[in-house]
Amino acid sequence: MINSTPLYDGLKRYIDENNINFHMPGHKGGHGILNIKEKPDFKDNILLIDQTEVSGLDNLHLPEGIIKEAEELAARAFRSDYTYFLVNGTTCGVYSMILGVTNHGDKIIVPRNSHRSVVGALILGGLWPVYYEPEVDFEKGIAVSVSLEKIEEAIEKNPDAKAVLVTNPTFYGTCSDIEAIAELVHKNDMVFLVDEAHGAHLPFSKKLPLNAMDAGADAAVSSTHKTLSSFTQSSMLHVRKGRVDVEKIEFMLRLTQSTSPSYILMASLDLARFQMEEHGEELIDNLLYMVDDFREKVSQIPDIYCFGKEIIGQHNVVDFDPTKIVINFRNLGVTGTRIDEILRKEYKIQVELSDLYNILAMGTVADVQENYDVLYNALVDISKKHKGQKEIRRIPDIKWETPYQALNPREALYEPMEMIDFEKSDGKVSAEIIAPYPPGIPAIVPGEIISKSTIENINRMREAGIKINGPRDQKLEKIAVIK
Repeated sequence: MINSTPLYDGLKRYIDENNINFHMPGHKGGHGILNIKEKPDFKDNILLIDQTEVSGLDNLHLPEGIIKEAEELAARAFRSDYTYFLVNGTTCGVYSMILGVTNHGDKIIVPRNSHRSVVGALILGGLWPVYYEPEVDFEKGIAVSVSLEKIEEAIEKNPDAKAVLVTNPTFYGTCSDIEAIAELVHKNDMVFLVDEAHGAHLPFSKKLPLNAMDAGADAAVSSTHKTLSSFTQSSMLHVRKGRVDVEKIEFMLRLTQSTSPSYILMASLDLARFQMEEHGEELIDNLLYMVDDFREKVSQIPDIYCFGKEIIGQHNVVDFDPTKIVINFRNLGVTGTRIDEILRKEYKIQVELSDLYNILAMGTVADVQENYDVLYNALVDISKKHKGQKEIRRIPDIKWETPYQALNPREALYEPMEMIDFEKSDGKVSAEIIAPYPPGIPAIVPGEIISKSTIENINRMREAGIKINGPRDQKLEKIAVIK
């Protein structure tokens, strides 16, 4: 084999394509973080600041100096009592806040479509999840927000649960009534946790939805690299003292974070916070001007729709983050996945994600007007070229029943398993996750008993051309079950 650098070379090829980035990280190729006028030397120093815990540079796991000061400034900016820098991504923050407020075998109330880091925390902690279903907007093909009534029902049926976790905002920008949920959770003497991975920018403008800490969350994680200007894998965990054991959360952070933290990542967190405290309101105002104008123009293109605040009031959505630009092609008749491919190959535009009906373009403070103009013109062109196509099948409106949970996810992971015919799995305990996408809500998760109705519903989704995520056998002829 010839010696080469395939990863580096692949990255260089992508850079050399000069694609327009409507995807993470939020600094958009460095534009966000390099535009901090007070710190023009950051680019020149980026290699030099790759240091370690020598005298004067502090220690992430026992901060007493410059890291402690930077975290305290972040706590002020995000209005928490404690903020912790994360260098293992938001995932380690999710692990730490969940494990920090529960004990082995506890119950925790979580959304059925939780991020996989939540499932990881359930496995690590040997926890019993109590699932609640998010609302689904079948017209748009997305899971949206959660009703207060569903949280209340889960609490009433499980008064011994230790905590409630909500994802807010969703990937698609929809927001639940987290202030009312916080009040309900605390009234029942539980801890309120928020996966705010897509909301790091929310505290810096009153024109954006309410952020988790202001709403009363006891702990929240935010992916600073997604919607602000820090580097990929850098995030923050925000904690409010009172209902949580702060020392236990700090212990879990030491357990789940690297003992060799990147000073480059930590410095980028410090800079991203500084940028937003100094210029955040102005930067977000500029971003909202661009995205609001773009959304209005796109919705005038025939058969293309970019939803906005009009979604508020539907499906228990109480607010909407306009920086999430969801463009729907259902009426055009072309799948979002195909539009994603067309934009990349023909227009050098890369979006964040695509699904059956939609593409998602992420707006951040690093954006420039020119890029929105290019995307708009591309969509006008696509509308003309692909008018009248009918390749989209409709998502079946199925009433799913949450299966009976025989084992918790940790128990299911360690039990012997076997592969059997999917059609003959009725009554068996699943050893894997099966999630039709869209809407991305699992039909079955490890430890749950597969029912005949679940098999029938999954088959209906497959017949409609919906992608099935999760199974080892991608054709789902076989499924992994507990022996």
